[in-house]
Amino acid sequence: MHIIGSIDLEMFKCISNGIITDEVILTDERVEHIINRRGQDFYDRYGKYFADILKNPDYIFRDKPNTALVCKKIQARGKIYKCSLTLSSINR
Repeated sequence: MHIIGSIDLEMFKCISNGIITDEVILTDERVEHIINRRGQDFYDRYGKYFADILKNPDYIFRDKPNTALVCKKIQARGKIYKCSLTLSSINR
């Protein structure tokens, strides 16, 4: 498990009132999933932005119950990338 950042609980109330901690974790299984789907280079290059995406999102969308899609534009290497993270509350 990796703690990748924290969220503003007030900001995420639009998704779920049952969130009990501001810590966001990324399990080893999810890291493996990202690497398998996007490649090690992608994870190495963009994983460092995960905390900023969580802390300063451009958009938060409700996905499934207790699940959020968090989106942010990231400027890197002279380009703009649209990045998204899916957060799921374990308190369903």
